[in-house]
Amino acid sequence: MERLLIVLALVGVAAVVALVVQRRRTAVPATPPQVGAPDRIDRAGLEAALEAGDPGDPGDDIHASGDADAGAAWLLVVFGSTSCYGCGQMVDRSLALRSTGLGAVSVTSQDFPDLHRRYGITAVPTTVLADGEGVVHRWWVGQVPADRFQAEVMATVEGP
Repeated sequence: MERLLIVLALVGVAAVVALVVQRRRTAVPATPPQVGAPDRIDRAGLEAALEAGDPGDPGDDIHASGDADAGAAWLLVVFGSTSCYGCGQMVDRSLALRSTGLGAVSVTSQDFPDLHRRYGITAVPTTVLADGEGVVHRWWVGQVPADRFQAEVMATVEGP
């Protein structure tokens, strides 16, 4: 009987030690997603998806794809989220460049989750600059200072 109590006590101690060790062990972090941007944007498909799923009101230029964007030689696409402050900043910076003839659209993960998946967007804001053929020439992840963003966009559009 004494041996049985000793064995039960040892099993109990071993269980407690195993539990403590398990809780102290640091979890192996999951492989972080690769952050990047697509090489190409299907501009016609993007325009169609935005028009078909446009959740914004008719006066909300950033959600509406509009003629100016469809015919623009260059298009800024801001992949973002409605709850992301930096996303809103990048949308504002992109809209400000419309006066130079660039198109600009916002694609939020809440309103257009399929577009985020299609283009492999894993971080917001991700802003891409695509030419008339949809080839992405430049992309940014995160909030970029306005002056730097404008300079980099214009340098890409105007070329060397």
